[in-house]
Amino acid sequence: DDDDATASAQAVPDYEAMLDRPVTGRRLGVPQDAALDGVDADVVAALAQARRDLQRLGMAFVDVRLPELGALFDSAETIIKCEAAAMHRPWLEARPQDYANQVRWRMEAGFLIPATQYIDALRLRTHHTQAFIAGTLDGIDALLLPTMPFATPTRAETDVERRPGATALAILSRFSRFTRPFNLLGLPALSLPCGRDTNGLPIGLQLVGRPFAEATLYAIGHAYQQATDHHRQAPIL
Repeated sequence: DDDDATASAQAVPDYEAMLDRPVTGRRLGVPQDAALDGVDADVVAALAQARRDLQRLGMAFVDVRLPELGALFDSAETIIKCEAAAMHRPWLEARPQDYANQVRWRMEAGFLIPATQYIDALRLRTHHTQAFIAGTLDGIDALLLPTMPFATPTRAETDVERRPGATALAILSRFSRFTRPFNLLGLPALSLPCGRDTNGLPIGLQLVGRPFAEATLYAIGHAYQQATDHHRQAPIL
């Protein structure tokens, strides 16, 4: 975007034309077991089956060490809240009733965060990104993770309008345990259905790549979907 000073000027390739690139020999990083503490058994089982499917496609797996994702999550939370509060200030002040409570509460928290904390979070983002690329992504083509660490909750469980309190908000914060860190780092990530939980709802796997490696993620995802049919199955209601 020529009008956005933060946008990359790198050319965008024809991703569709590159979908059938060979994936044999691609190296996928998998985190050590401790990084998956607290992940539901259904999700762990679906990821294990996905690994077997990907291995049959000729891909190899490498154990990798994830950084402390909590630190990345905290930095992202600071940036998101501050920037959302700044962007939405006029409407939050004039029309707060137009926002759902859980959305408004999280944005209003940005008004209470010191500017120094926001600036520190921006500095840390560069540090975390460089360390992640040089460390976790070293020697692999993509990182394999769950998209969400738990089975899909019900609307009632996450309805903070009717259930205000820590329980519902805690569930909402857990949604992005494995996704928000990569939003912070600015790395491409692709989510694919890889199974179903005990309620018949989709479970997702996530592929995380290097900067501008979208074509690699698409090729791996496409090969996986040619070998499986999870993406063709409608959720059981």
